[in-house]
Amino acid sequence: MVEEKKVIFDVTVLDNYGRVVSGLTADNFKLNDEKESKPITFFSAGSEAASIAVLVDVSASMPLPNLSAVAQELPGFINKANPKNEYSIFTFSGSFQSLNSLTNDREAIMSGLRQLTAKKPQDGTKTKLFDAVKLGLESLDAGKNRKKALIVISDATDNSSKIKFEQIKWLVRESNVLLYNLQVDSPRLTSSGFADERRLLEELTRISGGAVFKYETSESLSEGLVRIALNLQYQYVIGFLPSPSKAKDKDKDEWRKVKIKVEYPANEKVKRDMTVIAREGYYATR
Repeated sequence: MVEEKKVIFDVTVLDNYGRVVSGLTADNFKLNDEKESKPITFFSAGSEAASIAVLVDVSASMPLPNLSAVAQELPGFINKANPKNEYSIFTFSGSFQSLNSLTNDREAIMSGLRQLTAKKPQDGTKTKLFDAVKLGLESLDAGKNRKKALIVISDATDNSSKIKFEQIKWLVRESNVLLYNLQVDSPRLTSSGFADERRLLEELTRISGGAVFKYETSESLSEGLVRIALNLQYQYVIGFLPSPSKAKDKDKDEWRKVKIKVEYPANEKVKRDMTVIAREGYYATR
């Protein structure tokens, strides 16, 4: 007899102040698979180690102080996060550079960050953001941990990637990697010329079940990294058994939308608005 494979979702719950809500149980969640109610067959609320790739934009469009701020704030994020996490760090503009391979070795990670300290924004106008996201996703294939996350620190502009948006959208859906976007915020970048490009990366982030945080200063960059760390640390892991795919094309898997809702705990005296953040769905195999 072949055991059915569970579909697993990493779920973040926020209150109306944007704070992570902990202490929930499986009974607080309701799950619909293409509008069909499904029983939760696996639930975990413990802190789980993650494999994390960090992509740092070093293109000429980035503000000059940005690299030094990123190099200064990332060590604190890594030291405060789960000690079993593993990290890889890349820089990108019109080309890519790996500062360290995916590892849990803190000295190797800090060595990569020291290289980041010495970097300067690259000359030229090319930025291959979506190609960099593809590279980050591929690097996480070697991750030892089930949970995987990609952190993109960028102005969210792309003007020379080979991969098309619909292709990278499909890769993000299939990868089950959580995408977190730390967006540089400035009046120049919020102009109409950049707004459409920024929305594309925000769409990828939403699909993955991650989040977007905008920053202007070292303090707001640090706050964004802290919120990412909390999101990863206090996520719920929810699993269920999927229905067989009904795809008419036998050569393709079926994309199925999933809706996860959270209900107030019975002992909650003050009712709070709660928002569920999770990936939009999964590919059901035939």
